[in-house]
Amino acid sequence: MKLHSKKDIFYLYRSLFLSLIPLIIYGIIKNGVLLSKETNDLFIILKPLIYFGINIVLGVILDLIIFKEKKINKYLVYLSILFMISSINTPIWLYILGDILLIVFIMFDKGYINKIALVSIIITAICYFLKIYDFKNIIESSGEYIFSFMDLIFFRQVGGIASSNLILVLLLLIILLFNVLYKRTIALSGIISYMAFFLIMVLIKDPSVYIKYLINATALFEIIMIASLNEYSPHTPKKEVIYGIAVGIIGAILCMYVSLYIGILISILLLTPLKIVLEKKLAIS
Repeated sequence: MKLHSKKDIFYLYRSLFLSLIPLIIYGIIKNGVLLSKETNDLFIILKPLIYFGINIVLGVILDLIIFKEKKINKYLVYLSILFMISSINTPIWLYILGDILLIVFIMFDKGYINKIALVSIIITAICYFLKIYDFKNIIESSGEYIFSFMDLIFFRQVGGIASSNLILVLLLLIILLFNVLYKRTIALSGIISYMAFFLIMVLIKDPSVYIKYLINATALFEIIMIASLNEYSPHTPKKEVIYGIAVGIIGAILCMYVSLYIGILISILLLTPLKIVLEKKLAIS
């Protein structure tokens, strides 16, 4: 759906940000409060708070300066999403660099490349080059926990700072489905195709290997929040379905062979130009 007014835009971004709050609180508790109790290190609690605080300050200031309205707009929402899918092990200097890159890219945005996916991949690539690529927090890396199926469903998934709770991610989707400006067609077609792919893998191969892909909260979050962004995706139902299915299937393959946590992002980055093809080349309504 195309947005037709400034009021629509403010409403959409406000709704998106408010719907993220439960996951943000969860992420701060999981990777800050509880982690600090388990490690007896009070400083750990500050890390997610500092990272999110940077986003709040930058997002609010930029929204106020650029849009000249005391309302939530894209900078705060986009920076918050980047915070949520980032690894808790990302160094603060690299995290700030990622924020700066995202801000600059948005300022010169033409809608051809999904900027959140691009910046997250850049951050991850630098972490990989520096040999600090790891989405597990300190306790998860210690190997002290053996994750049961119920752990994966309700709490202890490995993933982004605030995107690894499957129940809250699914609740996020349900909330957004009632938002008339949200591109639910992309989210639903993307999630269905992604989960169908891995459901088949669970049924025909080793379930213990592929179940973690099937219920991976961070991958589902990326489909729900990043693939469906209005600026970077098609605007009519049939085109949205094509785009969503492509993101889900290609993303599932990339999750298997490249990375469980950025496979969907790579898929989104590769397929954003598909929006241009669908909008300008194909006569699909």
